[in-house]
Amino acid sequence: MVFSLYHKGIRVFKIAGASFAGVFAISVLLAGTAPGAFAQQVSADSPPTPLDDLLNARISASAKYEQPVRDVPASTTIITAEEIERYGFETLPDVLNSIRGLYISYDRNYSYLGVRGFSPISDYNNRLLVLIDGHSINEPVFGSAAVGTDLVVDLDSVERIEFVRGPGSVIYGTGAMFGVLNVVMKKSDGTPTASATARAGSAGFRSGTASATTAIGGTNIAVSGLWRSVAGKDLYFPEFATGGSDGIARGRDYDHSEGILARISRGGFEATLHYGTRTKGEPGASYGSNFNEDEGTSDRHTFVDLAYDRKLTPSLAMTLHGYWDRDLYDGHYPMSPTLFDYSLGVKFGFESRLAWDVRANDRLTLGAEVMDAARAEYRYWGNGANDLKGTFVTVSGYVQNEYQPLSNLSVTAGLRMEHNTAVGNWFTPRVAVVFNPSAASTLKVLYGQAYRAPDVYALQIFDAGGIYLKSHGLEPENIRTVEIVYERRINSSIAMFASLYSNKAEGLIELEPSGDGLVQYRNDPVPIHANGAELQIDYRSPSGIWAYASWARVRARDHGASLTNSPNDLVKLGASTNPFGRAHAGIDLDYETSRIALDGTSTNPFVVVNATSSFALTKHLRAGLTVRNLFDRHYAIPVGSEFRAPTMQQDGRTLELMLRGTR
Repeated sequence: MVFSLYHKGIRVFKIAGASFAGVFAISVLLAGTAPGAFAQQVSADSPPTPLDDLLNARISASAKYEQPVRDVPASTTIITAEEIERYGFETLPDVLNSIRGLYISYDRNYSYLGVRGFSPISDYNNRLLVLIDGHSINEPVFGSAAVGTDLVVDLDSVERIEFVRGPGSVIYGTGAMFGVLNVVMKKSDGTPTASATARAGSAGFRSGTASATTAIGGTNIAVSGLWRSVAGKDLYFPEFATGGSDGIARGRDYDHSEGILARISRGGFEATLHYGTRTKGEPGASYGSNFNEDEGTSDRHTFVDLAYDRKLTPSLAMTLHGYWDRDLYDGHYPMSPTLFDYSLGVKFGFESRLAWDVRANDRLTLGAEVMDAARAEYRYWGNGANDLKGTFVTVSGYVQNEYQPLSNLSVTAGLRMEHNTAVGNWFTPRVAVVFNPSAASTLKVLYGQAYRAPDVYALQIFDAGGIYLKSHGLEPENIRTVEIVYERRINSSIAMFASLYSNKAEGLIELEPSGDGLVQYRNDPVPIHANGAELQIDYRSPSGIWAYASWARVRARDHGASLTNSPNDLVKLGASTNPFGRAHAGIDLDYETSRIALDGTSTNPFVVVNATSSFALTKHLRAGLTVRNLFDRHYAIPVGSEFRAPTMQQDGRTLELMLRGTR
């Protein structure tokens, strides 16, 4: 999404197995199902506990309607508004870094989400599906999605963040290969509320958010807004400390954003409007631009989403859904002459869905969807020129059946057929078995496939007299996943979540040399494999003390060599007190092993600790302090070939003051 004359000259990694992780996770599963396990039976008459809230939470990203997490045929994680408050999360990457198996790459312009060892450098998150209240924000030019500050949403107005691991194409179609991320905003129930938060901190950070809910004549209204600005620190880049330069980029790391989200609902009708814009400085002088000059990018995203739900009969429900979405990007790169690039993606679509309870133990979901990428344009000019335009339409039909032959056993099977005018037809199936051996445990056996059609950029890019050779015959990427998930309530305050998985991805689209100094997008003929394991323990006490600990391990290898930008191990810890008490404190820790950069060097393993606290000044006013990277650890992560150095230093210690008023 930035100027991409060179940005995809990176070989996407390959993945191989993880025997240690497999043995460990199998041991956990066997121990959990063995006679005499530690689970304690909880009486149905017992009052709900915080752990009950976790285990009985509802999620909508998996099936497009709310289901209890325990019944969802997938490995899922939900981060609630209370958890956001407990750990002082201010941006979406703060939240995602706390989820097991996920990690963030940040090149000081965009953030990229790694899932279970897969994080191709500079892929713009185009193998994930990112939603706001079920609306896909992936744009049609690159298939990209925002997961950093370019996703302009107010976390104070978020009800929960859902992450569903694995293939999601049966329900969502193209792009949902490695997972679905859904940001669910708070709704109005008609009760008048209002809140405002001001923040200030290191590097010239300032932000203000405000939200309100009310009802007018039976129509519920919820509105939230965000303004955020970071002046940025002066940053040292040793690779530019030559030829009389001191290697310091002064005032080039700025980040300014603002946006609004409004929702109205009445009866079964709901309308959502979102607008967000961000301007970001690029201090690292990418694509050979002049160092310490004003290089930057701008992103603007707008959508309107309309939905109508109606119960046609006691056993038959209908959903109608329509939307319009516009994504605009532009960038400027100081060089001789100054280089500019620009992209515009406009899409609109319509979906109809029926949920039919054939019997009390059998639900059939039928859906049809059409999406028209009416405009998909990319252009750069200055140092040469390239102007590409493309459109495509997808027409889809899907069916999913959830059958419960026994009270503790359910089987879900689904199939989607999608026709894409750019690449033809594609079929994606899924099968899942969910078994509850006891009232305290759940075992899930999952199989699914997903695909991603080539984006317009990969299909259309060429460079007359330059380095790009236009691609021909590109096929969709696809992935197959097998996973075993085991969830167990150990006692009234502790729960365990464990999983084993194996991924096989084929036909990933890469930029490859094509002779005579040219490059071309092609499907990789070598399959990619990933095998790994994850384990998490959650502790939630009625006293208000919460804690979590997770470990994720994956073996990521390419013909016997470790893959780029893929840490083998991730460890995440957190503990917090009641955020609604007079005084509150929380701490979280992220550890990851080394990652390999594009030049073959490795980053150092690192531990980052964050701490937060807040205090009730009055009944309606609260103040807080958050310190990120508490011990000021210096660490770097791999970045794309558009940068001169193979890694980018991340932020040291930063402080943030918060003042929030509510009514």
